[in-house]
Amino acid sequence: MQGACYLIRYLDDFVVCFQYRADALQFQEVLSKRLAKFSLTLESSKTKLIEFGCFSQRHAKERGRQQETIYFLGFTHYCSRNRKGNFQIARKTEKTRLRRGFAKVSDIALKNRHKPLKEQARAFNLYLRGHYAYYGLGGNQAGLHKIHTGMLRNGGTEP
Repeated sequence: MQGACYLIRYLDDFVVCFQYRADALQFQEVLSKRLAKFSLTLESSKTKLIEFGCFSQRHAKERGRQQETIYFLGFTHYCSRNRKGNFQIARKTEKTRLRRGFAKVSDIALKNRHKPLKEQARAFNLYLRGHYAYYGLGGNQAGLHKIHTGMLRNGGTEP
């Protein structure tokens, strides 16, 4: 590799980051050959090469394109700036996971509607604690708030 590279892995999912595009293309080619030796292939719907980093916002604007994002472990990762104007990777709850959360809250409401309020609250709180523990990252307050308000307003349907 000519530049910096990083591997972010969780179980069988991973993201590989490269400083230079040529390194990424070379890695993709070598990985495909290596997997072929074991009769495996990369999942084409989950494999993509995107520009991501501190200069990607500027480059996307120059090319008249929208900046690309990465979906990984239930989060949408995108490039952003902090309050001081420095580059940061921001994360928000992936839309499909948010819909799944609304469905789960609706399911909890249906299963517990005939129970006393204390038991209903216990069931909702148990789910919300787990949801908040996983998705409760800095900058993801909007996703957490949507689940909470969806639960309060509509018994789980999207607000």
